[in-house]
Amino acid sequence: MAEKGTIGEVTWVNKNFFPIDTTFYIRDKLGVGGLYFHYFLLKEQDFQKIASDSAVPGLNRNQAYDNLVVVPTPDLIKRFNEIIFSIFENITNSGQQSDTLAIVRDALLIKLMSGEIEV
Repeated sequence: MAEKGTIGEVTWVNKNFFPIDTTFYIRDKLGVGGLYFHYFLLKEQDFQKIASDSAVPGLNRNQAYDNLVVVPTPDLIKRFNEIIFSIFENITNSGQQSDTLAIVRDALLIKLMSGEIEV
C-alpha cells in the first residue's frame, strides 16, 4: 500500500518483491493461511481521510494502526481465504498465460515483418 503520493492504493503482489521505504506491506499475524481477507479489508479503507496534508500527502503508520475495523473470527477468515484462493490462482495463471502469449506474439511479429514468415 502506498504511504506517500497515492495514499492507500492497495495492490496485490503474488510473487516475491522488495518494498521501498514509501510502501506499507502486511503479514498474516492471525495465522489464517493467506492474505486475501486482509487485501479486501484494506481495499475498503479510506486512508485518504486520515492522511496528513502537505506538499506530498503521506500516511503515518500510527495513523493507519489507529484505524479501527471489525474483524471476523479467524475460522471465518480462513474459510473466506479458501474460497477466494482459486479465484486468485486463476488470475495468476491467466496473467502468466498472457505474458507467454505476448512473448510468442512479439517473436512471430518480428519474423512476419522480416519476411521470414509469409501469410
